[in-house]
Amino acid sequence: MIARDLGNGTRLVIVPSAKFKTVSVRVHLQAGMDGGRTCRSLLAAVLTRGTRTFPDMTALQRRLDDLYGAVLGADTHKIADVQLTAFTLSAADPRFLADAPELPAQAAALLGEVVREPAREGRLLVPAYVATEKENLRRLLRSQKDFKAGYAALRLGEIMFAGEPHGRNELGDAEDIDGIDAARLSAHYDEWIRTAPLDVLVAGDVDADAMATACAAFARGRAGGPRRAAHPPRPECGAVRTVYEEDDVRQARLAMGFRHGAVIGGAGHAAAEVASGMLGGFPHSKLFRRVREKESMAYSVGSAYDAAAGVLAVSAGIAADACERTAAMVREAVGELARGEFEEDDVRAAQAGIVRRARSAGDVPASMLVQRYVWSLFGAQYDEDEWVRAVQSVTGADVAAAAQRLRLDTVYCLRGKERG
Repeated sequence: MIARDLGNGTRLVIVPSAKFKTVSVRVHLQAGMDGGRTCRSLLAAVLTRGTRTFPDMTALQRRLDDLYGAVLGADTHKIADVQLTAFTLSAADPRFLADAPELPAQAAALLGEVVREPAREGRLLVPAYVATEKENLRRLLRSQKDFKAGYAALRLGEIMFAGEPHGRNELGDAEDIDGIDAARLSAHYDEWIRTAPLDVLVAGDVDADAMATACAAFARGRAGGPRRAAHPPRPECGAVRTVYEEDDVRQARLAMGFRHGAVIGGAGHAAAEVASGMLGGFPHSKLFRRVREKESMAYSVGSAYDAAAGVLAVSAGIAADACERTAAMVREAVGELARGEFEEDDVRAAQAGIVRRARSAGDVPASMLVQRYVWSLFGAQYDEDEWVRAVQSVTGADVAAAAQRLRLDTVYCLRGKERG
């Protein structure tokens, strides 16, 4: 890994690799999970509509086509109490082209223009683009309720972390949208792009000096604030909260949140991941075999460990009247793990699944860059081989100890208005 300080709160990180057929350039901008979330979510979309040189989507797409079909994207993430806005441009590796040695630098320069020199009318971001993306964001936020599994997970987080940054929607709040116009969004952009910590991440077979030159424009005119460290939500929990909500659904959705406390790169992280894998992370897990196959109580069931929050979440699609029985089965499965009631083969199967997932992520440039970056927010350095060794070293006793740390915090059930 090659790291260079470009000045003004701007950093370039290059992960040289010849195993990819593409070069991936990502720009990460940090902010808190504060009241500006909605503006920044809008900016992720508005900025990809046009630049100073390529002022609309047609011209911008034409330039991407000229760069041998490069692909531009933007998205918004939540990592503990950090809102991360990411812009990505992926281009072909010049090794596989006849004569395009400068393509990676050209891709970085174009991404720099997207982020630093958006299309404007006068001093404002193009009002028509802002208006369109406001409606798109409004629809996106409304559509979150249509995907019931995702909505149940969203509501679980809102309830479980009420009053904490981690409980807020990284896409923003629908009620904020009407109050945002081109003037307000432009002012927010100007301040954000000047002061937010900015990282340029590159993966591929590139010339470091050429990339540093191409990326210098990212730093110009910035003040650059201090980089944020991610702070997970509090690990404590009080009495278990059980929340039922009703909607026009035929299949109920159950979501359960357990606080654990082990975070990325910290003590107990690998054991918590293996415990989650054994509980509901894979088809051979306890929940899948019991709740879905043996009892036929769930259409889908699984668990996932969020190491940025130190939380294990269980999700299940179940019959309308099965919330209580399924929740009881989940509790019992966690208890079995804590008592060491499992076979060594179960441990090895979960470890193998986690290793496959890590290796698969390492084969995708953007995923690999995100993995390294997220770990850095917790003061840790991600190394794929070291992570694999950590997972493979987890013992059955470690799994039991990890399960013993799980504390049920919230049970959320979304069920139909008519049940029977």
